[in-house]
Amino acid sequence: MKKFLILALAMASTSTAANAEHWDVIGVKINNGCSVEKYLQIKDDFNKWGTKHGYQASVLMPLQSNELTTLWWIGKSENAAAFGAAWDAQSPSLLAIAVRS
Repeated sequence: MKKFLILALAMASTSTAANAEHWDVIGVKINNGCSVEKYLQIKDDFNKWGTKHGYQASVLMPLQSNELTTLWWIGKSENAAAFGAAWDAQSPSLLAIAVRS
């Protein structure tokens, strides 16, 4: 029992905070005036900004699904706090580019 108590105290004193990667997953259907290539260029442009803020995006395209017209924007940041900081750092002009395209 004493060994268990010592082990429990040792583990409790060395515990660290949990830190999980944050994924931003958004399903999109591009407009007729926007090609997949243009959407991927938007992602590349966004990553030039996002890298400075700890945010990196990729776009997934289904190869086999009952819904082949949806693209998936996958944004990754170190954790939810980093995602929030990147979100707060967005300028209105950056959002306008994403909405227009």
